[in-house]
Amino acid sequence: MSVDIKFNIGLAKQLKLVRKAVQNGGFKGLEATTDKGKDAVLESMAGPKSGRMYGNHQASAPGETPAIDTGDLSEGIHTEGFKRKSESDLVSSDKKSAGLEFGTLRVAPRPFMMPTSGFMATILRDEVEKGIIDEMNRTIK
Repeated sequence: MSVDIKFNIGLAKQLKLVRKAVQNGGFKGLEATTDKGKDAVLESMAGPKSGRMYGNHQASAPGETPAIDTGDLSEGIHTEGFKRKSESDLVSSDKKSAGLEFGTLRVAPRPFMMPTSGFMATILRDEVEKGIIDEMNRTIK
């Protein structure tokens, strides 16, 4: 018994292009998701609050996203993409982040990152799909 294997070089090149387009497009979708997540966090922080007044500053009430006061918290919110790992993270680097998100002994939680993860989960599939389709259309002709 003998088996003949014929390999189409053109097909192999196309499959390699498809794999690369899926990887690149998927990563672009992840980046778009975290970018939109960042925008959502900043928008929620800029919205109206109902906490105490401190001079001209309206603070957030427990359970509300933090109010923008000095801008340190909002300026520390950014995305970090790691293409090699197919990873894109939404990060808050301000030292007050954890205390506001989860609360402290003296301050009730004012979650701003975790609620956004639900929003990001709802848009992730569409963003990744769009990224892959765009990349396929750009790469494979």
